[in-house]
Amino acid sequence: MLATERRMLIMKLLKEKSIISLKDITAELDASEITVRRDLEKLEIAGKLKRIPGGAALGDYLDSVEMTMEQKSTLNSSVKRLVAKRASELVRPGECIFLDGGTSVACMMEFLSTMNITIVTYNQLVPRNLVNSVATIHMIGGHYLPHYVMNVGPEAQEQLQRYHFDTAFFGCTGVVLEQNMSFVTNIDSLQMKKIALANSDRHYLLLDSSKFQKPSFVKFTSLDDFDLILCDRGCETTPDQRIEYV
Repeated sequence: MLATERRMLIMKLLKEKSIISLKDITAELDASEITVRRDLEKLEIAGKLKRIPGGAALGDYLDSVEMTMEQKSTLNSSVKRLVAKRASELVRPGECIFLDGGTSVACMMEFLSTMNITIVTYNQLVPRNLVNSVATIHMIGGHYLPHYVMNVGPEAQEQLQRYHFDTAFFGCTGVVLEQNMSFVTNIDSLQMKKIALANSDRHYLLLDSSKFQKPSFVKFTSLDDFDLILCDRGCETTPDQRIEYV
């Protein structure tokens, strides 16, 4: 295969998946690793992609990944609010619930603050701008990550292990239905998610259509681990019994 053909195929794969591993590219092209690395280097110089450890990604995809939580909170805000409102309707009075990191889950506080429930979270976006909340809020401490506005690390994990949750609400960077997998970009929060998943009776995943069919750097968990996935109607053309479109 000519070099131009290989590079065209690499870009085709990236446009379909936004991010792809070196292993997948070599298998798809039936080419050597050194050949693919050379192709990726040429494409990066041309401004077509960005190389990452173990693979490559589209530049605009990486740019969105690196945005701060404050910046992300302004993206698709009306859609996130719709999803958050529907998620809040799944909470029962008197429950102890877990709220994961991220802006989509933090939007739930608009609807949860007036409920007689207990909320446990490591997401520092949750308590912001709350006034006279009826809900009881327990903040998990630990190592603070200002970029992600959350507390993580061994101390945070130890605190989180003490709780049992009736319901847990999770965010993610993306999902891929064919892989039956959810993804995240921040590996520091992965263990927090895993602990909450193991310590809760019901699990819900919140996302907007911009994260649909988008893999990322780190695998979170199988989509089968969620009782329901809540998403806006932007990706409703893809029917799936695990997803409720709002």
